[in-house]
Amino acid sequence: MGDGYPSDWDSRRRRVYRRDNYHCQRCGRSGGPRGNAELHAHHKTPKSRGGSHELHNLTTVCKSCHEDIHGHPIGGRQSGGTGGSSTQDIDPVAFGIALLLVGLAVFGFVTYSAAQQVLPAGQTETKEHVVDYARVVEDPDGYGRDYEYNVGPPLEVAYTLENTVISPGDRTTLRVTVRNPSDRRLSGAVDVTQVTGWTTDSRRVIEQVQFSLAPGETHTEELTVASGDVAAYAAGYPASADYWVEAYVSTDPYAVTDVDSAVYDRGSLTLTVRKPIHERPGLYWLAFVGAVLAGAAGLAAKRRWAESE
Repeated sequence: MGDGYPSDWDSRRRRVYRRDNYHCQRCGRSGGPRGNAELHAHHKTPKSRGGSHELHNLTTVCKSCHEDIHGHPIGGRQSGGTGGSSTQDIDPVAFGIALLLVGLAVFGFVTYSAAQQVLPAGQTETKEHVVDYARVVEDPDGYGRDYEYNVGPPLEVAYTLENTVISPGDRTTLRVTVRNPSDRRLSGAVDVTQVTGWTTDSRRVIEQVQFSLAPGETHTEELTVASGDVAAYAAGYPASADYWVEAYVSTDPYAVTDVDSAVYDRGSLTLTVRKPIHERPGLYWLAFVGAVLAGAAGLAAKRRWAESE
């Protein structure tokens, strides 16, 4: 702004208006969002006497009071009572930079989202839990069997999904590990269940891992899960499936006493099969960006070659 005013004058006077609650400090009239009076920022000590543009030297007055103070009409240096800026207050350079930054932010977000659709996005996840078991003892009253608890360390079960997000045609590995930390041999099985929906038909045991473990021994078995197996039960792509394990102990006289606690409360692993790559919009955005960059690089190389001639 000319006439000795700082470039941020518009911002300063707005701060003065807010500080003074949009009231004329001389007559009390309201402006801005609180009234219809045209507000001005008045220099308490005039500039001609060395007064500064600092906030402590500025006060809010209405246009009428401002003209009374100076004894003449006030020109268009101040903006209207709403506190909004006119087109003369807009810095075209700053406005252009702001537009550029917004454009770059939008471009970056869209490109990042597109890359997430195309690039591998899976990770390795593992679930671990223990399976309590007890000694089965005969019920002397004939009402069935009873259990003796606290018979030793529980069975340790872990299952790992090597890649939680795959594409059509891909495969991943589901690894099941059983460890016997007790001082006795334990035998049994681990059912691996796949769930692709909420109906009974969508839940099926895809593998039963048999084990017979000496004290301290570990057994590991790897299963291959194909994307097509998931999609077949999920009615197309994209598709997802949850996996959990259910362990049993069959070594006489021991048995798992609470199957539900050994399964459903332990959580599950989720495998996601994405859409085919040609159905992902991100692919075409990245192709467009790549073509633009390649074209720009080609033009730059052509210009350098022409300048070197």
